[in-house]
Amino acid sequence: MQRVIQTAFSFPPNYAAVLMVGEKELSVMRLIACVSINGIHVKTSAIHLRQAFPPVEECKWTVYLVLCEVVENMRHLSIATPRHKNQIANIPFREPIAGRHEVVVCFGPLFLNDRWQLLVTALEIYRHYGASLQVFYIQSMLTEIFSLLRIYEDQGYVKIEPWARIDFGEDLSVGYDPNAELNWRNQESALCDCLLNYKEAASFIIFADLDDVLVPHVASNYLDEFRALQRLNHGAAAFLYGRSTTTLKATTHWSEFSLESTLGTAIIAKDLDDPKCVVDTSLVHTVFIHWPGISEPGSWNYNVPYGQNFMIHLRHWHFVESLDSLISLQPPRFLTNTKRAEVRYFNCVLSASDNEDARFISSNFTEFIRRHAAREFEALPSVSFYYGLVDECYNAVFYSKNKKPDRCPGPILCSVPELDGVKCTIAFESFTSSELIYAIRLFTPTGNGFEQSWKGCKI
Repeated sequence: MQRVIQTAFSFPPNYAAVLMVGEKELSVMRLIACVSINGIHVKTSAIHLRQAFPPVEECKWTVYLVLCEVVENMRHLSIATPRHKNQIANIPFREPIAGRHEVVVCFGPLFLNDRWQLLVTALEIYRHYGASLQVFYIQSMLTEIFSLLRIYEDQGYVKIEPWARIDFGEDLSVGYDPNAELNWRNQESALCDCLLNYKEAASFIIFADLDDVLVPHVASNYLDEFRALQRLNHGAAAFLYGRSTTTLKATTHWSEFSLESTLGTAIIAKDLDDPKCVVDTSLVHTVFIHWPGISEPGSWNYNVPYGQNFMIHLRHWHFVESLDSLISLQPPRFLTNTKRAEVRYFNCVLSASDNEDARFISSNFTEFIRRHAAREFEALPSVSFYYGLVDECYNAVFYSKNKKPDRCPGPILCSVPELDGVKCTIAFESFTSSELIYAIRLFTPTGNGFEQSWKGCKI
């Protein structure tokens, strides 16, 4: 059996939280203990192992949360088998983020990312409505887009984290590639990592894909909306926002791009898709893609009613060459017959005719580019290499099956060609392996970062 430590954190009062992926059945883990050292004392403690959420039926692997009691001022953490020859695997750990970020956005890992129009639209909307920090987990992205994202990081709006496939080397003793048995590119591990990392710093965390944007309606900004929902729904650990599929148009070339005009083309479907969640960090300890996994006993999830608010799922994009091809600005339209009054609160973002917000979002973006990123913006590509490929692949493996796949879903099922001359930034992570007892091999991370490829992106 193989296990992979994804990340570990030291938490007060004297506990360590270890995020791990492995096969669904881990009964032999009862033979394993945590060992912590502070330079003076050594503490051996039992591990408390829980699945981070109900496992996905089609996948052989899932995510686990391991809690260990540790010594004060821990300097060293390991997992050992004290009753079986005392085999030891060292576990690198980090302290959770300090400081204060009231509202953090954690995006699922981005791969084969080549649509900068979507990235800047989502990023600027979240920035406008009060996200303190936006955390991007990157598997692979065109280097020109990555360079622009780095500028946002330099200015304090974004944090970039490498999120690579797990490298098992030549060790595939389980008879298959575990990467193919982790749901949706191991997305839940990234989301749980983000939660554990910002749990002490943030009051609320929004968990979303890049094409899911939230426009506050209960209040004028995220923090006030979440606090209002919190007051009205005492004990709610999370707010679940349904998502409305949206179609937009945008120009392909940076010189013709207008964020205000792009928002003005939005057509919003009335039917709601599976929700995304906003969590109270004091009550939630792990998350699934759509809702919390482990929450405090007695807490509950509040389903935000459709008439109160919902997320805009920027799912379908149509690209044109010039602004003249875009539909003139107008209030957002539903795909079904709906009275204007039912959508009036969308005017704050998607129409400049009734409200200034769309214009402010666009002008703030333009000013940011002018001051900080003119060179990077002008280098953005006007050609898409992967957007259609991924859309077609996802339709084949998931949407065409009525969202009931016959195998573990994810982009690893997509065929991605090499593209000579296309520069891509790709995440890497190195691991070391330790055999603890028979049938248990533990892989622990030793370092990560990004590397450049001139043959396009890969998964």
